Amino acid sequence: MVQFDLASGEITELISDPHLARMSAVSSAGHMVVDFANITDPMATYYCLFNVNTLDCVRLERGININDMVWLNSNEFVAISTGISKFVVDGENLEEQILVPITANIRGRFTVSHDLKTIFLIFTVLEGERYKPKLASFDLATQAYTELPYELSDIFAAINAMSVSPDNRWLAYKAGLQLNVLDLTTGAALLQQENVLEFVWTPDSASIIATIDPQNFSEPMSLVKIDVASGQITQSVELESMLYLITAYGSQ
Repeated sequence: MVQFDLASGEITELISDPHLARMSAVSSAGHMVVDFANITDPMATYYCLFNVNTLDCVRLERGININDMVWLNSNEFVAISTGISKFVVDGENLEEQILVPITANIRGRFTVSHDLKTIFLIFTVLEGERYKPKLASFDLATQAYTELPYELSDIFAAINAMSVSPDNRWLAYKAGLQLNVLDLTTGAALLQQENVLEFVWTPDSASIIATIDPQNFSEPMSLVKIDVASGQITQSVELESMLYLITAYGSQ
């Protein structure tokens, strides 16, 4: 793991470990959880609480897998573990509170609203001879779990990305390469865009920036701006190579 100084352009090595696999976002206190995954010896896998200000790395003594972290404040985060859980960082330990137990029908990822009050997750239920996706919410203040009566895209593909708009009004989710957006108040479907690789919200919640791959060799990939209300692509730029989208105002 390295540190890149934007002013000087200097690169400083912080951690040298061949097992470093993933890093979380940085909390308001300057902490991030670093995953050291040892494939040859899974029992040697561990997590480290890294302070970007002091460069200290405190090993967390907990033998559990943590995925899809979202910080709630300086020392609490939500993640998929033995369930969708809230973790409290207490020195060298993690205290876990399971919010939503993991069952076989929870499908894909969860996301947290930008006001950090509500978790949204997609799960599946068996209707007839096939499973259908459903949406649920979990209120972090009241601990209330609610299944929402909204119709989701029926494409049978893993939900690989979910994100609430900055104004907490819309939910964007991607099933396979299909991007969908629905109104969290009414459940109305706003847009459906095929062949989307990655996407981020604009800060005003009015549009989504996405990379689109036509999935053939005759057309180039493109970076597009999609108007949420109309579902229309308003701007498009051809790409010569893969582009990874990063947002500075939220990583859910």
